[in-house]
Amino acid sequence: MSASTASVAQLHDVDLRKVVQDKVLLQMVKHVTQLTRGWVVMIVDDEATKTLTHVARMSELTDCGVSLLERLELDRQPFPEMNAVYFIAPTAANVRRLARDFEDVNKPKYNDVYLYFLYHAGEDALNELKNAPPILLQRLKALQEVNVDFLALEKCAFTFGMHEAFHTLYSPAVKKSESDKLMQQISSKLVSVCATLEEYPYVRYQAGHVRMETLAQMFQNKMNDYLAQNSAFSYAPKRGTLLFIDRGQDMVTPLMHESSFQAMTYDLLEVKGDQISYEAETNSGTTTKTAFLNENDKQWVEFRHTHIAEVSTEIGKRMTALSASSAGTSLGRGKSSDLQAMAAGLRELPEYREMLGKLSQHLYLAGKAMEIFTATALLDASNIEQTLATGVDSSGKKLKHTTIAKQLEDLFKDPKLAEKDRFRVAAVFALTQDTMKEAERNKVMQAAKLSKKHETILENMRRSQIGNKEGRSGRIFQRTLRSENQNNRDQRVKAYS
Repeated sequence: MSASTASVAQLHDVDLRKVVQDKVLLQMVKHVTQLTRGWVVMIVDDEATKTLTHVARMSELTDCGVSLLERLELDRQPFPEMNAVYFIAPTAANVRRLARDFEDVNKPKYNDVYLYFLYHAGEDALNELKNAPPILLQRLKALQEVNVDFLALEKCAFTFGMHEAFHTLYSPAVKKSESDKLMQQISSKLVSVCATLEEYPYVRYQAGHVRMETLAQMFQNKMNDYLAQNSAFSYAPKRGTLLFIDRGQDMVTPLMHESSFQAMTYDLLEVKGDQISYEAETNSGTTTKTAFLNENDKQWVEFRHTHIAEVSTEIGKRMTALSASSAGTSLGRGKSSDLQAMAAGLRELPEYREMLGKLSQHLYLAGKAMEIFTATALLDASNIEQTLATGVDSSGKKLKHTTIAKQLEDLFKDPKLAEKDRFRVAAVFALTQDTMKEAERNKVMQAAKLSKKHETILENMRRSQIGNKEGRSGRIFQRTLRSENQNNRDQRVKAYS
């Protein structure tokens, strides 16, 4: 086994999205168009479409030589003179669809075929390919497994898009065979991620946790099989570590009202997918615009994980710098501190319009999110959540159960706090305060006035924690965060000031 001096992840500064983008655009599409010296038709299935959507725009595919992007599942117009790139999941059904494109010897849909499977092909798919029409096999110029059956959302974030996974793994009504099948799929996808990053990680999991031990072992076996079957695979000598952590080990974090720009935008504003509509001031008045919050927006990528209070401050600084620049002297020689006045002035300068548009967009989103945050009792809710999760208040003092209960009851009486937010606070309380007397706990939960639906969700959350060696999530948080009380206090001070 050879070892390179640096993995793909290290060479790309661990930019997973860029790694996947390069595999699709350069190593796959552009490689084919350079070989054929011509345009190609690209055919994708539903699963490949999801992967492609997160890493490449149609304009980027066009730049690499794709003249037409088609869906495998739909009827398509024949282009017998053009070569075709198939980017599909290796299922028997997909291979049969591919074969149908060449079942008419006299009227094949395309010329040469370059077949790229999304992930490792099983026997079913390969057998279907062996039995495909001879004309297809004659025209098959490439067959490769790309190993990108995951969604690269951001530079350091990916998901498998398995929305039913939590239910399948935790529900007592689901058969063990179904949950085992899902874990096999998860472990296979994790191998794809590691193969893409050229990583052969050490594996760690919580001792005594059967589900995580099973999943970790599945992954290790599949990863070892991948190495055995791919002698050219190389990885850096400095190996990473893959932690297998069950959601039941930390039920609290997803419930907390986080204060980063991205979290608050999605939490409080009406974002659909990655799109949001907002009101913008133009020379002709107010108009509704649509923003796309994705990797193509450099400002969004820069600011999304920044504390929302810092976002507004930084945008203000940049607008001030623009107004003070030589091209912005007409804005009052940089002396104006009114951001709206600066925006109005910058609109008169063509060279700054695009930059202003993005700054104004994010200034509006941050301001709107903060407006809703301060008007709906979420500041008080967030402070109490922090106390419940860390075990101490903003001054580093541990509160008595009676004090916590009183604060929660007062919060739940506030009509400005929506039911969904009452549920989140109540859930954080229920998952962290297991040492509180039952009578006090019941009184707090009654004050929350949760719907039957939310009560059921909360009960399922508590069930998912059963068997965790460390007990409730709150205990884990207290042990790890109490040593950081000063940092917690600093964060709270700057959070919403």
